[in-house]
Amino acid sequence: MLRLLLTAHLATALLLWLLPLPWWWPAAALPLLLAGYRHGRRRILAPVRIARESDGSWLWHREDGAVVPVRLLPDTLLTPKLVLLHVREEGSGRHHVLPVLGDSLPPEQFRALRAALRLERV
Repeated sequence: MLRLLLTAHLATALLLWLLPLPWWWPAAALPLLLAGYRHGRRRILAPVRIARESDGSWLWHREDGAVVPVRLLPDTLLTPKLVLLHVREEGSGRHHVLPVLGDSLPPEQFRALRAALRLERV
């Protein structure tokens, strides 16, 4: 899915340069294309679900259907209304910040998540 998004944006940029337009039209459109690509990429990689397995490992279920094992990092932020999970992908080592808003879960589940993270001393 990411390759398709990248290919479409690169092809659009190339076509803009090949069209008989003044040079500043494609130059002005490139930041918009980059912003569109970044927005689409963020949407594809958006967390749909974050699950803790019985063995203590964490799985990140993404919008594109991929299930990625992640490791929680110590700079995870816990506040009464917001949790910012700093995670690192096990395979690639990429760092991500996954926000969990207090109103995105039932209050009991949000409290349980915060308590579990505090007990793990993330």
